[in-house]
Amino acid sequence: MDGVASSGSTEVMIWTDNHRQVPSGHVVKRGLRFSHRTWRLYATGDHGYLAFVPRHPLHHGRISLEKRLSYLVRHGYLRHGSRISQICFGYEIVSTHGAFHRFKIDRFSITQRHR
Repeated sequence: MDGVASSGSTEVMIWTDNHRQVPSGHVVKRGLRFSHRTWRLYATGDHGYLAFVPRHPLHHGRISLEKRLSYLVRHGYLRHGSRISQICFGYEIVSTHGAFHRFKIDRFSITQRHR
């Protein structure tokens, strides 16, 4: 989503792994429970960037976007009626300190729940 957010939009990130990196903003909530994991929520002052960061890395599993987005709306971080314009998944490589590393994704899918 980097570089494509339009004015007034919000970027919501769900970090699955982290090696000494810190999201933008500040921790606004600790101890959130989603997908059988404990998460922290980071937010910038204008809520233009929100990031869920797990207490421990996720190497596999399922993540419910709907539950997280509903939480953000209920607690005033996202406006009611907000729409998703993109869903992206991947690695954001900061540095390998010159060492070779293999980054592998076995599967990624998005399933819409019908109502």
